Amino acid sequence: MVYLLYYPLVFSPPTSPQITTHIPGNDFVMCEQIDSSHRERQPHPFHQLKCSRSIRNRAAVVYHLTCATLHIEVPQDVLFSASLSYALHISRMSAKCPTLGQLRSVSNETDIVAVEMLILEFVRPHVVLIEGCLRLELKRLVVHRPLPLKIRECVGRVAIALSDTLYAYHYCLFPEAAARACLLNACERLGIDVDSAILPDEFRTPQVAEIRAFFSDA
Repeated sequence: MVYLLYYPLVFSPPTSPQITTHIPGNDFVMCEQIDSSHRERQPHPFHQLKCSRSIRNRAAVVYHLTCATLHIEVPQDVLFSASLSYALHISRMSAKCPTLGQLRSVSNETDIVAVEMLILEFVRPHVVLIEGCLRLELKRLVVHRPLPLKIRECVGRVAIALSDTLYAYHYCLFPEAAARACLLNACERLGIDVDSAILPDEFRTPQVAEIRAFFSDA
């Protein structure tokens, strides 16, 4: 476990992501807390990658979770590279993303490997994508608000598109609540009337309301 000596390590519960990672000299800020005075929609750097949505989003969740649970003092490019490397290795596509090679040419390879090992050890069990929860939550929704198959498919596609915008923020760390909010907002945008009073309580939590408000204000 030599790699633990590289950085001071502090643990915090994964359910309370509060940290903002910003390293002067870099061009991006991620894992921002959103309040009523700052709900601007911003792209995160993983969106610039030429790879599949699942890889981009998995890398973003890993990045946010690492910021929130492992308070390690590392350059942001190292954390970015380690998160991307993990997502690519999980998908067995590390050779198909030239961005990783470009990043490794300017970052400390040893640091990247050390952080990726920490991710494998402590972060991996908590990685869940929003789109991985959408199918189940859509099934729960249509039990109480039946929808024709074609309309259901439209709701799912719009919800996936909405979910993609959440990966720049800490909202992606609450995949089930995010999935419910995406589905409700998808219905709203498609003009589908859904009475929240008839839905399960999980569709009316403060987290769901906050994410829905984010979509409305963005």
